[in-house]
Amino acid sequence: MVIAAFTSSQVTLIVAVIVSGAFVGLNNTLTTQAVMLVAPVERPVASAGYGFVRFIGGGLAPYCAAKLASSLNVHVPFYLGAATVVLAIGVLTAGRSLVARAEPAVSAPSPAVTPS
Repeated sequence: MVIAAFTSSQVTLIVAVIVSGAFVGLNNTLTTQAVMLVAPVERPVASAGYGFVRFIGGGLAPYCAAKLASSLNVHVPFYLGAATVVLAIGVLTAGRSLVARAEPAVSAPSPAVTPS
């Protein structure tokens, strides 16, 4: 939202991109872990599917953003991105029960192995 509102301030854009990059990195790590926990398929298949979706989106986003900016307004792609984040929070919140059920199985301590 900050980038959408202040597209004319270069300093604000620089700071907002750097700060948002930290959040995007953290979000990527947490979302990847959540996907790996709840996937009904083997981990390599889940990782490949998740990576495909993520990188296709990353490849299409600049093209779509440029089209939206040129045909509508420079602010529109950023507002759309902010709305997508809100939607994603809703999706993740709705699916948190899947993560909660998968988490205990992953974080349960393994039985101690005693040397013979």
